[in-house]
Amino acid sequence: WYPDSSSPHQLRWWDGTQWTQTTAPRTR
Repeated sequence: WYPDSSSPHQLRWWDGTQWTQTTAPRTR
């Protein structure tokens, strides 16, 4: 999981090749 550049309060999943559409709330 990496911080989502388009939304500072979200994390985005990197699958090793590309960014996915999977996001999660950033809790800390």
